[in-house]
Amino acid sequence: MNRTARYALSVLCAASFVGACGEKNTPRNFMRVDRMAIPAVNTVFIADANKDDFNVAVPSNDVTAYKTTIQTVITSLRTAVNAVSGFPAEDGSGISAADLSGVLIPDVVTIDFSKTVAFPNGRRLEDDVVDAAVGLTLNRGNVLGGGAGVGDAINANDKTFLTTFPYLAAPH
Repeated sequence: MNRTARYALSVLCAASFVGACGEKNTPRNFMRVDRMAIPAVNTVFIADANKDDFNVAVPSNDVTAYKTTIQTVITSLRTAVNAVSGFPAEDGSGISAADLSGVLIPDVVTIDFSKTVAFPNGRRLEDDVVDAAVGLTLNRGNVLGGGAGVGDAINANDKTFLTTFPYLAAPH
């Protein structure tokens, strides 16, 4: 490419960049249609009729709007599972439904860098958050109390995660 063509291309690219950063951008109204900071909260604890409301709600209102419902579902699930023979025993006193609802909502990912990064303190790609949520909910093998455990039997990604950014495994 000759010098004039390179110069023209450079000017065109610069003009495109400056134009893209101009003040004539059309305003957009974005709308959240789903939220799953902690997978399974909406799926398991929120009634079908309320899922859309939960998805667009502000997480800071979760405790007021959903804590009682989530506590009731946790208690009901534990009672139902306790009636099934063959399930592992509960983890001692474990975590109460009231305390657990405080872990699950607000439905946001939080992280405290002074603690180990693993669910529920942040979330690594390899964390099995569904097993953790099931274990916590049923109080069997929960991440806060140990025990025999229950889960979904999917214990790892089927492709190896990368060791450098973007860390995600190759697409399927």
